[in-house]
Amino acid sequence: QRCPVPSSTGVNPDNRSRHRLSTSTEQRCRNNIYISMKKVDCVMKKTAVDPPGPIVISGGQAVNRPTDERPSQPFVLPPPEARTGLVLIITGMVLMFIATTVNAWLVSEIEVGDVFEEQEALVGLRQIALCGGGSCSEPNNVQSTAALYGSCYSDVMWSSGGEEWYADRECARLKELKTAGDAGSFGLFIGGGLFVLGIIGIVRTNDETRRKNAYSMLVAASALNPVSLLMWYSFLPNMVRGSASWGPGLVLACLASLVGVYGSLVLRHHTKTADQ
Repeated sequence: QRCPVPSSTGVNPDNRSRHRLSTSTEQRCRNNIYISMKKVDCVMKKTAVDPPGPIVISGGQAVNRPTDERPSQPFVLPPPEARTGLVLIITGMVLMFIATTVNAWLVSEIEVGDVFEEQEALVGLRQIALCGGGSCSEPNNVQSTAALYGSCYSDVMWSSGGEEWYADRECARLKELKTAGDAGSFGLFIGGGLFVLGIIGIVRTNDETRRKNAYSMLVAASALNPVSLLMWYSFLPNMVRGSASWGPGLVLACLASLVGVYGSLVLRHHTKTADQ
């Protein structure tokens, strides 16, 4: 909008009124221009958008990635001391998993009422391998303690005419074996869950401060291995513990516990020195 420019020639008294009219018209014109510019500026602010992000070529197609989206950072290995502790804990957990698959944790003489007569058997975490009166180098009839207890209870209940007290007495040793396996397996299951969560926490972040919670989970997981062994052994029948000799499964489980505990001590020492 163009505004009229007043003439600068003279100040004739007859033209004073005309000069004042021209000045007021110019002032109104300037005010209108100022208001129009403010409106335009307001509209531009409302319709303003963020600048487009960089274009990334992915799979032969151009993908416009927003500017506030940051690319994922590469995984950074923990410090050497923490790395040593992690390797030991992982080794201990792997050895414990292998130990749970071995039938022979204890080699013991066992007798359970009418189910089977006294004979040598390989007692595992949740299973029993009967040696059949011969050598235990090639055991047969491997069954879980839960299945044996259920079979014993139903057979005795049927033969006794439904006498529960009699079934409980005849199958008491199998029930203790089942309880021992359940207690040990529960501790190992909780430890395995903490181990998985701890590994995920370490992989997802590179911040050493945030990794401390993951380290604590791994320490707790490794500590549950020997606790689970003690729980399993404490619930075993006295007859099994009294005549038992160690089998390769229990040796491997104890080795796994020692390796894991040592790794947790190394990792714990790293977290303490990092806080200082």
